[in-house]
Amino acid sequence: MKKEIVPIIQRTYDKDKYRDLLRRPFAHRGVHNEYPENSLPAFEKAVELNLGIELDIHITTDGKLVVFHDDNLRRMVGVNEYIKLLTYEQVKGYTMGDTEYHIPLLTDVLQLVKGKVPILIEIKTNNDMKRLVPALKQVLENYKGKVFIQSFNPFVLRRCYKAMPNILRGQLSSFFVHDHLRFYKKIPIKKLFFKNFSHADFVSYNLENLPNKYVNKMDIPILAWTVKTEDDYIKAKQNANNMIVDNVDVLK
Repeated sequence: MKKEIVPIIQRTYDKDKYRDLLRRPFAHRGVHNEYPENSLPAFEKAVELNLGIELDIHITTDGKLVVFHDDNLRRMVGVNEYIKLLTYEQVKGYTMGDTEYHIPLLTDVLQLVKGKVPILIEIKTNNDMKRLVPALKQVLENYKGKVFIQSFNPFVLRRCYKAMPNILRGQLSSFFVHDHLRFYKKIPIKKLFFKNFSHADFVSYNLENLPNKYVNKMDIPILAWTVKTEDDYIKAKQNANNMIVDNVDVLK
């Protein structure tokens, strides 16, 4: 049976392949206007609002995948410790800010969501991928819901393609204006040179840098990050196929 090809924003995509990726916006680190980002109640609120969930993962020294954005615990926890140097038992001992909420395991989030909404996992790039990717594969093997993976590092995406070819992968990108990347790393990712090498199925591009000639040449869906205002929402609707939303009130 021939699959329907739908033209959107000067691109075409396979409607069946991308249905769950594009059906609804993704809540950036959950809905965290009342709760800490990347916390279980923030994800529970996203499920309640029928939004997809975007989250970040790191791996601890004892091989546990924890859901947290920063490499260091300082901003969210107030402790100058790096996740990659801690065991899960150590990480579990902290709470986020002045709340009672602990940093969750990825398995905790999967058990909470239970396939009700899709999950977009960003793999933070300063982790040991020789351990993280197999650990992620093992965690996702028996999960029945829709999951997508994204990363700034095309080598990480290529590793995920080889380990989990059935999970769609997204190349995160930006103009990296405020990032301290070396130019030889910045330019190829900015210009999406690694799309074929990484087997990227979609692109997640910084909304501040949309539209641009690099995404206009893509024949795969574009997600815009991160939508915070009503103007951002309008811009994302005009220039992308879906969006990652920091302020879910703009969706109303």
